[in-house]
Amino acid sequence: MTNSPMIEMKSKRNRVWLNTEDNCIYKRILPAPDRPRPAAAANQEAAVLRELYQSGVPVPRVFSCENGVLKMEYIRGLTLTEMIERADTGPAAFTAEDLTGMILGWFEKFYAAVPADRRRGDVNGRNFIAAENRRLLSVDFEQLPLAPREQDIGQMAAYILTYDPPYTPFKMHFAEKLLAGFVEKFNLNDEKAKLYREKELNAIRGRR
Repeated sequence: MTNSPMIEMKSKRNRVWLNTEDNCIYKRILPAPDRPRPAAAANQEAAVLRELYQSGVPVPRVFSCENGVLKMEYIRGLTLTEMIERADTGPAAFTAEDLTGMILGWFEKFYAAVPADRRRGDVNGRNFIAAENRRLLSVDFEQLPLAPREQDIGQMAAYILTYDPPYTPFKMHFAEKLLAGFVEKFNLNDEKAKLYREKELNAIRGRR
């Protein structure tokens, strides 16, 4: 018997796998209450990714989208969550300042490519990957919500603070540095961003 070329990847809402024969990621959109038509949802995500890619935003290249399955470029690297974990447990390749600069650089390209009333959404650290040469890419674009940009950084700061173990010195320094960087670079409202952070922290406490 031969080993399967399919390596399953973690995903809460979809089935995602790496095909080691063609070195591509496949993502099957699964039905959910907020998306009863998986094929339409897959087509929408493919369209968003293609538009962002063509606009110079660092996202995976889409090769095809058929029957609710996207075939995409495989991005090899560490997720933001993994980089934070390494920084918490010992010497890390990325400092809080490094990560802040990489994230701000990605969002600068993203915000320049989308309407002002659209935000990234789903800013979980698993959706940001540092590839070779410290190039940051983002994955998973099922929708681009209509919301203020303060919500992006508020939610991202809350996620960073609460990754296990929560509220470590590195996480608190990084979250503060990142929020301040967003406010300055994108001319955001500091208090509004912090309100979104607190709102998301309360939601996380409620889920736990």
